[in-house]
Amino acid sequence: INMSVFFRILMNYIQMILPIVNFELQWPREVDLFLEGQETAGSLPELVFSFDCLYSEEQRVDMVYNKLGVAFFTPVLIIALAATIWIIVAIKYRRQNGKFFDYFVTSCVVFLFLIFPEIARRMMAIFSCRDLGDSDGSKYLTRDYDIECWTGEHKNYALSFGLTGTICWGLGLPFAAFATLYKNRKRLNDTHVRSKYGYLFNGYKDKFYYWEVMIAYRKIIFAVVSVFFGVISYTFQAIAGLTFAIFFVLTQTYVKPYKTKELNRLELQSLIVILITLWSGLVFNLERSTRATEVVLLIVILSANTVFFGYWSYCVAMYIYRYIKRTRGVDCCLVNYFHKKEQEKHLMKIHTQPAKWRNLPSHQERILKQARSHGSPRVVTPPFKKTLSPQPELRRGDSSTILDECAFRTQSKGSTVGNGDWGPGIGTRK
Repeated sequence: INMSVFFRILMNYIQMILPIVNFELQWPREVDLFLEGQETAGSLPELVFSFDCLYSEEQRVDMVYNKLGVAFFTPVLIIALAATIWIIVAIKYRRQNGKFFDYFVTSCVVFLFLIFPEIARRMMAIFSCRDLGDSDGSKYLTRDYDIECWTGEHKNYALSFGLTGTICWGLGLPFAAFATLYKNRKRLNDTHVRSKYGYLFNGYKDKFYYWEVMIAYRKIIFAVVSVFFGVISYTFQAIAGLTFAIFFVLTQTYVKPYKTKELNRLELQSLIVILITLWSGLVFNLERSTRATEVVLLIVILSANTVFFGYWSYCVAMYIYRYIKRTRGVDCCLVNYFHKKEQEKHLMKIHTQPAKWRNLPSHQERILKQARSHGSPRVVTPPFKKTLSPQPELRRGDSSTILDECAFRTQSKGSTVGNGDWGPGIGTRK
């Protein structure tokens, strides 16, 4: 489990709360401001498509169609941009190994899953039309009543961009992720697979490696409710959203796909907050709701969100605390200090210049003896006094020093150290 799991849970919550903001519900002013604040927090996709200031009032129709086109090609642009950046980095560092390709795939997976719910919602919005009561039965686009549906440009854009984009990005992208995970389901612990697709299955139990795909389709369901059900009535829209939210809460309670109780509880809390928000929105729109009722429900919504964000912050803080405690600070320094290249460099010096360190085998034997017996902590001074600065104090359970690495390698290979005065093993004369 790493920090990306907590980030993913938070983004899943924000991406599911965004369609609720667009429900055809009349929220009190305080709740509306609060929901707009959450919408701003997750408005990265909205910022990509927001260029309204470039169009005049007479060009609103063109703006709707241009936004649709930009949304359709945004995933392609993200993939092209990620490829360009990582190619430049690979050329700069003159490396052509698989690491940069793994970084490229990871970048595409993360950004596409962050932006695809908004893209799918915009693709479907072109089909959301409302009857305004004209005698000829004409319907007009919900986003702009100046556009008549299924005539002229609207029909062309709806079939070319709207339908294709909904199938490719709204339905096809999660399915492609599932197909990839299913293909690699037996190699999920492989380093290359985890580095590329780990964002999709980190934190889940092995048998629920596909659960992030289920959450992706959960977002699509809320987008459908937000776009299409409001045309029928706001009450039907709220009841439909509430029904789906109850189903998702029950599913999470029964399945518990995450590895730890904290993650399962965090995911469940996010769904309960969505459930409370939808229920409160339905009550807000009742004809007999009073100001006192609105204040009470406002407190309920704020309290539910406070509990969720507070518990999320607590889980993140505990994760950071456990990470620091596990590494003990000094271990991080040792890992960086004794880098793999430095180990190989000093190993080479041991074999090529043995005369400088006649006491090396005995020194190694002393360190190995201490490591095996878990002796009391003390300062260990390396024999490489001319090349290394003094090391910090090593405690029981700390990372091995470079001398440990040298000794274990030499002992395991059964090679000699020095000019032949020492036989196989460490600290044993011929």
